[in-house]
Amino acid sequence: MRILVINWQDIKNPLGGGAEVHMHEIFSRLASKGHEVDMIVSQFPGSPNEEVIDGINVHRRGGRNLFNFYVRGMYRRLRASKEFDVVVDDINKIPFIPYSAQAGDNVSSKSDKLSWYTGPTLLEALDALQVPNKPVD
Repeated sequence: MRILVINWQDIKNPLGGGAEVHMHEIFSRLASKGHEVDMIVSQFPGSPNEEVIDGINVHRRGGRNLFNFYVRGMYRRLRASKEFDVVVDDINKIPFIPYSAQAGDNVSSKSDKLSWYTGPTLLEALDALQVPNKPVD
């Protein structure tokens, strides 16, 4: 299975905490079972843009304050090279969009199961993000 994880920080981020440990434990175990795991996270000073940590392909862009602006581009870049079976958005600090990757609800089309939600689908929201002209982070 090909899994994409979107999380604010990763296990090596010095400002990371319990959420990063939790995510790392889950997805490193899945990677050890043969699943392909990619994780989009924010950069921190001195971190490489790309690295493999315990079988997880970690892709870092932006910093703590601009990470959300980089998610769209990273998602598109990764999606151009491979299809994902599951997309996991760890809603830890700032939620991107309500959806169910398992059922496919609100990923690429509106779902009647989320009738209370009137915003964009996950893919529409990712497509609408704009990278700032002059990053300061």
